[in-house]
Amino acid sequence: MEEKLLVVHRDGELHVEYNGVDWIQGVEVAFPIAGHWLKSEAGTLIRDEPEPIEGTDRLGSYTGWRVNYQDKERALIGLTVKAYHLLRSVVFEAEALTDLEHTSAADSFVHSTFQAPIMKLMDAEFLLYTWGLSDHGDRGGWPHAIYGRDQRQIPRDQAFAPLVLHAQGSAMVISPLDHYLVSPLGIVDTSNGVAVSRGIHGAVDRIPRGTVTSTLVTFGAEPFSTMRSWGDILLSLSGKKRSGPLSDPLLSRLGYWNNYGAYYSELLHPIDEEILLSLGEYFEEEDIPIGYFGIDLWYPYERVGFAKAYRADKERFPSGLGRIKERTGVPFFLHLSGFDSQNEYRDDYAFQQAGDAACPQERRFYTDLGRRLKEDEGAIGVWHDHVRFYQERIRGLRESLTAASEWFFSMADELGASGLPIMLSDPTIGFLLATSRAASIVSSRSCDDYLVKQEGQLAQLDQVAASRYKRVPTQRLIIDRFLVGWLHYCIGLLPFHDVFITNRNHPGGFAEPDADCEALMRALSAGPIGVGDKVGQIDREIVNRLVFPDGVLAKPDRPLCPVWGSLLRGLIVGETESVDGAWKYIAVFNIGSDQQEYDLQDAGIRTEEHVIYSPSLHRIVPEMRGILAPAGGAYYVLTPLLSGIAFIGFLDKYITAPSDRILMMEAADGGLDVRIRVPSGRSYHVGAFHNGEIMCEADGAEVVEESVKGGLHVCTVVPTGEEFTLRFRRGGSR
Repeated sequence: MEEKLLVVHRDGELHVEYNGVDWIQGVEVAFPIAGHWLKSEAGTLIRDEPEPIEGTDRLGSYTGWRVNYQDKERALIGLTVKAYHLLRSVVFEAEALTDLEHTSAADSFVHSTFQAPIMKLMDAEFLLYTWGLSDHGDRGGWPHAIYGRDQRQIPRDQAFAPLVLHAQGSAMVISPLDHYLVSPLGIVDTSNGVAVSRGIHGAVDRIPRGTVTSTLVTFGAEPFSTMRSWGDILLSLSGKKRSGPLSDPLLSRLGYWNNYGAYYSELLHPIDEEILLSLGEYFEEEDIPIGYFGIDLWYPYERVGFAKAYRADKERFPSGLGRIKERTGVPFFLHLSGFDSQNEYRDDYAFQQAGDAACPQERRFYTDLGRRLKEDEGAIGVWHDHVRFYQERIRGLRESLTAASEWFFSMADELGASGLPIMLSDPTIGFLLATSRAASIVSSRSCDDYLVKQEGQLAQLDQVAASRYKRVPTQRLIIDRFLVGWLHYCIGLLPFHDVFITNRNHPGGFAEPDADCEALMRALSAGPIGVGDKVGQIDREIVNRLVFPDGVLAKPDRPLCPVWGSLLRGLIVGETESVDGAWKYIAVFNIGSDQQEYDLQDAGIRTEEHVIYSPSLHRIVPEMRGILAPAGGAYYVLTPLLSGIAFIGFLDKYITAPSDRILMMEAADGGLDVRIRVPSGRSYHVGAFHNGEIMCEADGAEVVEESVKGGLHVCTVVPTGEEFTLRFRRGGSR
């Protein structure tokens, strides 16, 4: 069916239709002046007759409508609705036609002002992402994915963005397209029922003439692919490219972390110089390829989230981090947070203060900080935690259209210019959307602290910490890892699922019985991966399944993309790939509270021209079906079948055929040739499937062992150089 996008004026209302479905069934605007609300629906704002428009702008050619809203004296707001047919998207642009004063509604993301547009939507299944902050005084929290079968289930006490809807074989994504830090979506009441508004933070009290707020609506066939198309548009406005899975050391190397959930977290066994040196020795002696230390709270502070200064705490790290890096050979990925109002920089740089919190107001602060972190502290990147705290604590970053964005982009631009890639932690959705315009930000945490999954750790917390950190069901973490993680990917980031413990029998209450599943989920994320076991307790088998001997992680080309239909049945089903889609990696997780059957063919996973390999069973299987316990998972590799042979890849890796390792695969006379790049001098276990007899030979490597079981041919090879070719021949022919 030919895709058709229409913006029509019918029965006095603006409608947006896609493929014959009336998705947006009317548009209104509303805002307060000195506490009195002006609403187009109530007639206190008078709508002119819409005029048709057409033209070309930065997104391409468009057609649409323009309508003005006025009170009894003058035009106040102009609303332009542009349909970009090639992008399958509509942009609403609301412009203040005069200075609007005293527009504040409340100090709240939920109770917003300048609501334009307010969209009356058809009923549909939905997915949304909670903002992370609501009203002033609310501590906020991690953005969560919430989904349901109709809009009546959308929470009224939460701001959110984006909103994803699905009905009648089509999908729609709605989000702000500018002023990200202060532009939530929310539920509002209209005479025709509930509607969705795009507003700005309710504390904004002045909207200057000429201010424009833009809202993007993108359509497609399926929710998660439509999200990617929506993200493409956000990224196109800045030219930012999606982070590649191996694009810098944070993404390509295995990290060792000490944040909450790790053995050496600040809550239970605070890290210091002696421990770092012991870890460095342990990694070298045991040949554990750690690429960096992800160090939490390494600087002076009195309260978590409020740094006094970004220099190594002299009591814990007397030699300084730079010197420790020289001794261990392991660089640092360093934690940043908010600032204490009594920080050590306040006499040399301008700060905006509010109570006990402060925010730098000069770009040169981050220019100087970036240089010092690299030169003195051995940093290769920064992990900016507690990003939400800035807006939570400082009203000036909520009540201004631009102040929060100016701080955020100055931080990102200057640290990036210093050569420090950035990962966010504890952001709002506004900060996440803004990363689409910040090339230096490559990753973000996708879910709550790993600590809240670990009952053994929670039981050891002191009274204050125990009052703050409660157990979170594993199902909730799985939902956010993959649904929030997909949002991250769509806007140019790779998700970090947080540190984890690799050891199923780790002493001291840190055992992780689901270590294999935890590792698998991180492999499927395509993002940073970090372990946090005690010295001497890292499970080498788990590490070896994640990383090659040269320290490079075995990764797919992108994060796991969820499947919509399974979600509402209590399953996370997802698919990712490598080598231009030749290999596919399929996972399913039970996010319900009861045991559940699954059949991935029913979920729409296609297996044509592929062989199904089950890593847990170590064999080829005819189908992808089974029974899962609550929070349980299953994993399959779909291997391309070429010339009657399916080369599975590295059998000891979760991702069996990473794109950086498989240089070529092609049919050859009587079989299959595969060109591979790996470090030489090590042994590798590779597998191929064929219903009959095959022989394996190698150019540039020695085949030292072969075995066959159920058509699965396993070869142990030792390369003599960095590249070699495996030759599989049917029937034992050479």
